Amino acid sequence: MFKRLLLIGNVLLVVAALFLTVPQIQPLTVLAKQPLVLDIAIDGRTFRLDNPVPPNPFAPFSPANLALVKRGNTFIVTGKIYPGGTIPAGGTFGSPVFSPDTPGSIGTWICRGTFFNDGTDIMAGATPQVYTTQTFELSNGTIVSDGPEGGPSKRSVTGGTGSYSGASGEVLQTDLGVNSAGISQHFNLRESFTLHERN
Repeated sequence: MFKRLLLIGNVLLVVAALFLTVPQIQPLTVLAKQPLVLDIAIDGRTFRLDNPVPPNPFAPFSPANLALVKRGNTFIVTGKIYPGGTIPAGGTFGSPVFSPDTPGSIGTWICRGTFFNDGTDIMAGATPQVYTTQTFELSNGTIVSDGPEGGPSKRSVTGGTGSYSGASGEVLQTDLGVNSAGISQHFNLRESFTLHERN
């Protein structure tokens, strides 16, 4: 009888140990602060391409230089983050709206990516233009997204830090128009997030 009780006790201890050590799958819940909408003013002065030719096609904007961009070229560019609704829609190359130098920025946007189409095809309307990883650096943490760009694009939220640690979900990116910073010109974007986190 004693041996039987001892055996049952040992089995219970093993089960309890397994329960404590095996990671538990938690349900996803939508982050409380919804929706999260951020406006981005890309700073064309910061654009860098892996290929030394062409030079930065955005500072100043040059269709001839953009035409030299080839599928597979990689790049990095940064910009300023503003509260959603700050940047007005509109603006084209040659007639820009807004500026990444405008006061009121709440963070820094960093984008690194690869061109999916040649520059000539992009100017003819081909999409997606690029595939990128974007980092949104905010005062309470960072959010990272990945996916296509060019026209309205749904992108995956792949993680975050701080208040956004463990975040997942998706973000809809839409083009607002073109901005100007000094002699550079680049795009304004609106990013509308649906974020989740694990309990």
